[in-house]
Amino acid sequence: MNITENIRRISTISMFQAPSSAKVTPVEIPPKCENIEIITGGKVLFEINGELKTFERGTIFWHLPGETTVWNTPKDAPYQCISIRVSTYDHPKRQVPRVSSWDSPEDLNKFTQEALESFHDDSIDQDVLFPYVYARVFWQAYYYTRRKPDPGYPPFLRKLLYLINKNPGRNLSMDILAETAGVSIPHIHTQFKKYIKMSPHRYILGRRLQKARNMLAGGSLSIKEISAECGFSNLESFYRAFKKYFDITPGDYRIKHTPYLNH
Repeated sequence: MNITENIRRISTISMFQAPSSAKVTPVEIPPKCENIEIITGGKVLFEINGELKTFERGTIFWHLPGETTVWNTPKDAPYQCISIRVSTYDHPKRQVPRVSSWDSPEDLNKFTQEALESFHDDSIDQDVLFPYVYARVFWQAYYYTRRKPDPGYPPFLRKLLYLINKNPGRNLSMDILAETAGVSIPHIHTQFKKYIKMSPHRYILGRRLQKARNMLAGGSLSIKEISAECGFSNLESFYRAFKKYFDITPGDYRIKHTPYLNH
């Protein structure tokens, strides 16, 4: 997928500060345009699935034609954002969620300054800059969909997914998940099936195996040590699960992704 093939240019990159009165007029996105707002401070109230939610620093709002920019902000915390207006050749299609989040606050600070200064620097080739800026933001929104719970998920489910993703090697039993979420085990199973399309066990297994795959390709620990680090009770069960999930053994995967070898 070439994510920039429909992008003509970046029309402008600018900073916006909502007034202290918190009265902001929403702007409708015109045809053949995209508008990206990344919250750098304050708060925004935005409706998700019929529920008004509060979003803070790091939230990415990706608007397409016919949609409007954010505007609802509390008086005690008016938002600030970097706004990126993109001109497209054809009507853009949604490729990432309208609402997502930047992974690292420190990285967002650096990107915001870099993008703003570079766009307004006549010595910078804009044809080189725009694919970089667009792709950086796109990556963050895409990465969010792979790592972060959807804002439309029930709060307890988002909490559990965050716990699992942050601790893939931890032994998280259903009793622990139920106690953490404050709901019954059957309800957890039902909601996982509804929103994640798989059982809690399979989701946890997938996160463990993904961590193992990363470690096999990027470290010097033995396969036995990786197995234990990723929460497997023994080496045999790790090998069996890895082979079934990825159709390759851990050993062969490590060899395949060892740098500087002739494969």
